[in-house]
Amino acid sequence: MKALFYRTFTVNQGSTLAAFLAVLLLCVLPIPWLISIFFPVLWGSLPMLFLFQRDQRDRWHDLASVLPIPPGDVVKEKYLLAGLCALGYPWCMTFGLAIMADTVAQPTLDLVLFATGSLLCFFALFLPLALGRGGKGVWVPYLFLAILFYAIEYVVTLLQYYPVGFPISNHFDLFPWVLLLGALLFLASYPVAVERYARQKGGAPAVGRTFRPAGAGTAAIARRRVRGKAAPLRALLYKDGLLIRKQMLAFLIPASFLLVVIRFPMGSVDLCFLPLLGIVVPLQLLALDEQTQWTFALRLYPYPPRSLVLSRYFWGWIFLLLGLGLSVGTAYLLYPNYLQLPIPTETPFFLFWITGVVLAVQAVEIPLLFRIGVVHGKIVSLALLLVLFLVLLNVLAEFNPNNPSAAFAYLLPTLKALSPAALLAGLAVNLLSIPLAVREYRLTAAAA
Repeated sequence: MKALFYRTFTVNQGSTLAAFLAVLLLCVLPIPWLISIFFPVLWGSLPMLFLFQRDQRDRWHDLASVLPIPPGDVVKEKYLLAGLCALGYPWCMTFGLAIMADTVAQPTLDLVLFATGSLLCFFALFLPLALGRGGKGVWVPYLFLAILFYAIEYVVTLLQYYPVGFPISNHFDLFPWVLLLGALLFLASYPVAVERYARQKGGAPAVGRTFRPAGAGTAAIARRRVRGKAAPLRALLYKDGLLIRKQMLAFLIPASFLLVVIRFPMGSVDLCFLPLLGIVVPLQLLALDEQTQWTFALRLYPYPPRSLVLSRYFWGWIFLLLGLGLSVGTAYLLYPNYLQLPIPTETPFFLFWITGVVLAVQAVEIPLLFRIGVVHGKIVSLALLLVLFLVLLNVLAEFNPNNPSAAFAYLLPTLKALSPAALLAGLAVNLLSIPLAVREYRLTAAAA
C-alpha cells in the first residue's frame, strides 16, 4: 500500500496531486454548492476520474498485472482515496459557505451528511465499473453516472415544486439515512470491485498486447512526407492532434459537457466559461510531453524553437475559438428550450472580456511553463485562477451584495465600453509574448 501511495502522490505529483488540490480550492470558493445534489457529486468525484485517466496514460493496470501486487491492494488504494474525497470535500464546501455568512443560509449538518452519502453512492457504482474495465474508457461510466445523478436532481426538483409533490425541505430528517445507505453500498461494492479487477487482470494478456517490440506493425502504417518552410510546425501540430485524439478526449468531452451545463445567467449576460479550454489544453499538452520525455527527444530532431512555441499557442487559440462557438451555440439551444428564459442580449461584451483574459493568461502561462516547468507551473496557474475567481465573486460580481467593496453595478457600463479594448489588449499581449516564450525555451534547452 505504501508503494502505491508513493507512486500516486510522489511519482505522479505533477498531475495527481494538482487535481486533488484544484478541486479542494474550488470547493472553498464562496459558492453554495451544497444546495444541489449534482455539484457535490461532480466536484468530489473529478479527482478520481483524473487519477484513472493518469493510470490509463501510464498503462498502470497492464503493468500491475505482471507485478507481485495483490489485486485487493490496488482496489483498496482507490477505495481509500474515494472515501477521503467523500468525507473531505463536503466539509470544504461548508467552509466556503461560512465565508458568505451574511449573504446565504449556512448549510446544516443534514446537508453535509446528504452530500457525503451521495458521493459514497456514486463511488459505489463508479469504482467497480472503472476497475472492471482495467482503467480503459473510464469516462464512459463516469459520464453515464453523472448524467444519472443530474437526472435524479432534476426529478427531485420537479417533485419539490409540484403542487402535490414531495416537499424536500420537510424531510431533512431522511438525509442521515442517505449517508447510511451510501456507506453500506460503498462497503458492499468493495468485494465486487476486487472480483471484477482480479478477473480482468487474470484474463487479459497484458504484456503481449501492450508492450510490443518497437516497429511491430509499422509496415502497414501510411507515411507522409511533410515539405515546405512550415513543415516542422505542421509536423508538430499533427503530433499534437494525435495526442489530443488519443489521450485527451476522455478529459475534454466531460469537461466541455460540465462547462456547458454549469453556466450562470446574470441579468442579460450569459456567464459561460467554455473559452477557458484555451488555457487548459496547452497546459495538458506540455504535461503529456513531459511525461513521455518528448522534451528530451526533441534534441534529436531539427525543430526550430519558434515552431515548438507556436504549436502551443496554436492549440490554445483553436480551443479558445471552439469554446466561444460552443458557448454561443449552446446558449441558443439551452435558454429557450431548457431554462425557459430569453437569450441574453448583452453576452458579447462578456465574451470580449473572457477572450481578452484567456489570451492574457496564455501570454503569462506558456512562457512561465517553459521557464519553471510543468509541475510548478500548474501550481502557479491554479493560484492565479483562484485569485481571479475570488476577485470576480466578491468584488465585481453580485454573489456577495453585502460586500462594501462590491462595485459590479457601478462598473458595468464602464466594462461594457472597454470590452473591445480588453479584447485588443489581450491579443496584443498574447502576440508580444511569443518572442519571450521562444527565449525562455532556448534558455531552458541550453541549461538542460
